[in-house]
Amino acid sequence: MKTNLLLMALVAVFSSTLSGQGFTKLDSKIQFKAALKKASDKVSTVTANFNQTKYLSFMEEEVKSTGIFYFSKPNKVRWEYQTPTAYYLVINNNQIITFMNGKKSTIDASKNKTFSEINKIMLGSINGEIANHPDFESTLSENSTMYRLNLKPKSRALSDVMTEIIIWFDKKDMSVSQIKMIEASDDYSFITLKNKRINETLSNSLFTP
Repeated sequence: MKTNLLLMALVAVFSSTLSGQGFTKLDSKIQFKAALKKASDKVSTVTANFNQTKYLSFMEEEVKSTGIFYFSKPNKVRWEYQTPTAYYLVINNNQIITFMNGKKSTIDASKNKTFSEINKIMLGSINGEIANHPDFESTLSENSTMYRLNLKPKSRALSDVMTEIIIWFDKKDMSVSQIKMIEASDDYSFITLKNKRINETLSNSLFTP
């Protein structure tokens, strides 16, 4: 259950659903990495509304959720789900905290390889480090407005949970526009970030529930 909450939160991010059409593969990631680092160096906090749609093979209808996303440098994240069920997930350093149905759970991500990798992906998508992640094979493509980064896990532990993560970056500011994550079961999710606000002051209490 805890892993599913993390995966649902990760799936990313993220604007309307983007298709694979109109993207051209790039042989070099140098320009992309430089632009991503330059943009991420200017970001201290991010606040955004999000819509999440999860597709499950055993359900006829997709599951839709909405909420607010918070990020504070260097490594604090809060996903606050508001509908249809209120709960939150917080990442603070190596701690992963979930609160649902009146119950709080804390995980030490550093002691679990899968949680640790998911933690790195979530943070790396925002702070720019995802472009250099050693545990994924990556393919970069672009169209006139977006970069698209496809990531496939190298490790067995991670590939048992997910088969691919696709992240779209808006060329205007190199912020994450959308992430799609395909699970090992072939279920997949989208999260779309909208109304992004950069460098607003955020209370530490958001990340220490």
